[in-house]
Amino acid sequence: MHKALLKASASVQKVLTSCGIITATSLICCDSEKVPYQSALEKEEIQSMQSAIIGHFSSFPTSGCDLLNDVVSTFFILSTGCDHWDELLDGGLYSGEVTEIAGSAGSGKTQVCMSIATSVAMNIEKNVVYIDTQAAFSSDRIKEMLYSRDSSLTGQDTTNILSRIKCIQAFDIFDVINCLNDIKDSLNMEDQGFYSNLRLVIVDSVAFVIAPILGGQQTQGHSFMVHLSRDLKSLALEHGLSVMVTNNVVTDALTTRKVKPALGQTWSHIPNTRIFLQKSACKTNERIATVVKSSRQPTDISTTFFIQTGGLQDYT
Repeated sequence: MHKALLKASASVQKVLTSCGIITATSLICCDSEKVPYQSALEKEEIQSMQSAIIGHFSSFPTSGCDLLNDVVSTFFILSTGCDHWDELLDGGLYSGEVTEIAGSAGSGKTQVCMSIATSVAMNIEKNVVYIDTQAAFSSDRIKEMLYSRDSSLTGQDTTNILSRIKCIQAFDIFDVINCLNDIKDSLNMEDQGFYSNLRLVIVDSVAFVIAPILGGQQTQGHSFMVHLSRDLKSLALEHGLSVMVTNNVVTDALTTRKVKPALGQTWSHIPNTRIFLQKSACKTNERIATVVKSSRQPTDISTTFFIQTGGLQDYT
């Protein structure tokens, strides 16, 4: 029996126990008309205790209007800084969603991530957490993008923009999970500081920390992958953030597609949107981005773009 909740004396609890009522569930389910005949308790006492338990443990309903207001108040779309990419993503990166960029080594995944992070910090003036699992993040490259986009930037301007991008290195799945938990804890704090203006979380790359623990003798690898995927989804949904991850590709012998995103069928359900990135056969710095999964866009639509000194640039 929940003593603190019922605030019942020892004698009352003894009477209830004698009637076979020893749990909160049995008290809620008992007939308040019959119990008084089996004990010295009044009907009103039984009903009062039942109401107290139900009121303490029951969830409160939320109206559809309140749910809609919550969504609208936290919803946003982050521009990638590249018109063709924004068009491909139906406006940009959506809050509450996980977007995956998949491609082979050298296809430009990290360049895309750094370019989008730069655009969010520079153009929208929002904060970005960049979880780097491969030691590929480069602040010098970010500076190069900034000065290429606006040569009039002062040293202080550059410092202010860079302060909006927090890079955290995490070289195994446990480090990444700890990083995500730290972000959640910071978002739940009253004084959020940097995280009060956080809009985008990037993990580059998830494949680098998940692939080594899958298969072979790593029997718990799949569980850790599910744990990480759940943390990414909850971070996006519960805190209204946009989450972007990068993934590798593997050969798919069962379909006509030569390669497909790595990490298997289970992981394929995690991203809301998947973009397949590949090099163009025409020019060295030309890339092709193709939608392979989306709830808003038709699949297999593509856009061509360049990776230049200033980051992503539309194909003209």
